[in-house]
Amino acid sequence: MTFGPIINAVETFGFIVLGFVAAVAGPQPEHSRAGWVALAKGGFTIPNGRTAVAMLIEMNTLLESPDPVLRDDVAFSAAERWILREHRLSPPDLRTVLQLWTRNCGG
Repeated sequence: MTFGPIINAVETFGFIVLGFVAAVAGPQPEHSRAGWVALAKGGFTIPNGRTAVAMLIEMNTLLESPDPVLRDDVAFSAAERWILREHRLSPPDLRTVLQLWTRNCGG
């Protein structure tokens, strides 16, 4: 028996739930360039009521931005800090962003 389809279904469900939670989690950070830059300059402090995984999902579109500040200094730097240095994502959270980023690459 293979568990691949079951695992994929669970990961997809988790992604949907995380998206819903992010949508109703309270105040959203400012979506302007200035808001994202302020987040980076503030040391990537996650706003109250938010999670690192929800913030990374929200930053997903910044990963393809032609603006190197938004792409590199904000999105990639936040991912590096929260995933590699601070270990803020659980294994299911990591699978969620991996799945999202794989889709970004056409996978």
